[in-house]
Amino acid sequence: MPDETLTPDDLRRRYDAEAERYDEKRYVSPKGRYYMEAEAKLLQKLCAGKKRICDVATGTGKNVEALYDQSEFIVGVDISMNMLRLTQNKMNLSQRDRAVLIQADIGHLPFKDNAFDLVLSSKFFHNVPVHTHRTFFKEMERVVCCIVIIELFNRMAWFGLPHFLCRLRQLFRSKGSRSYYPWAWQRVTGPRKRICSMNGFGVGLPLSDIHYRFLPLLFRTINQLMMYTPFKYIAPKLIFAINVE
Repeated sequence: MPDETLTPDDLRRRYDAEAERYDEKRYVSPKGRYYMEAEAKLLQKLCAGKKRICDVATGTGKNVEALYDQSEFIVGVDISMNMLRLTQNKMNLSQRDRAVLIQADIGHLPFKDNAFDLVLSSKFFHNVPVHTHRTFFKEMERVVCCIVIIELFNRMAWFGLPHFLCRLRQLFRSKGSRSYYPWAWQRVTGPRKRICSMNGFGVGLPLSDIHYRFLPLLFRTINQLMMYTPFKYIAPKLIFAINVE
């Protein structure tokens, strides 16, 4: 079970320690590079037309890098200074005057109300205790005037038969789980929110590095189906665009 006692200081220490190997573990392999590129294209589509963007839990800055050219101003926020230093060096932000990095606790964002057109967060909510999800979303909602994009783990995800059998026991559990049914996103957002879109993402096959190495076209096809067709309901991750106007 996830550790539901994690504090912001725990997260800061974890990601400060992991920063140097974070990208290497996730985005260096052919499968990792494909995922990064595919997610960038999806976010570029979802964020089209939004000029003032804030990326919450920006990590090593892949979303800032993906959205920089289409935004007028973009801010990356993270609790880990080591992560932000890597982003600074990787993107050479000293030569990019439309991007700013800020170290902050996501529960207390240092921005005025309605400061941004769009706030997004990927690879974040499944890493923090479930009782904080609503609090973090409300803080993201406070600083935005239009759209919040969040990524949630899908409780209905297909992870291949061995993983599915393990997951089956957890299917109807609610306490302590950081995953959500596709229709249960209001547990995070609260009621009276309007969803603009929901996309799936990821394949979730066991041994997927091997699958991708030998069957990249199949892997990409499955991911595309999970992004844009009803197969999204069994995708490992769900990406919601939520209108908060």
